[in-house]
Amino acid sequence: MISIQKSDLFLLCFSIFLVQIAARKHRRPNEINIVNLLDRNVKLRCQSIKTDFHDRFLNINERFSFKFYDIDRGDMHFWCDVYALGGIDRTFDAFGGYAPLRGTLTWFIRRNGIQLDHPNATVFPWRDLRPLLSSLPRTMATGFTKRPPM
Repeated sequence: MISIQKSDLFLLCFSIFLVQIAARKHRRPNEINIVNLLDRNVKLRCQSIKTDFHDRFLNINERFSFKFYDIDRGDMHFWCDVYALGGIDRTFDAFGGYAPLRGTLTWFIRRNGIQLDHPNATVFPWRDLRPLLSSLPRTMATGFTKRPPM
């Protein structure tokens, strides 16, 4: 049977504590900001493999922010889903993946797409999932069928 003295146990716990403190010094804080500059409210959901911020609703000119450390495994890639009325639907990488890996990122949700850090640089344009109403048959576009003449 292995016997451990109190002093050995104390030294082991103290060394683990020192290793954790040293690891914290190398953690880099990151912050993601998402600003709604559309003329309507949007539904936003940001997540990583480990973290899920669930659905958030952003009013016009409202900001959503979250912070995390890049040493946390599984939190090196965050993506967000944006939905709004009028056919606005997009998933984009907010950190990692196709997005830069740097301290603070600010994303702007604008009329022509989602832009990074300054409002003139379009990074992710909107995908319009709605077909043009004029290209659909009349019954599909209006939802009504013509009555046959009597």
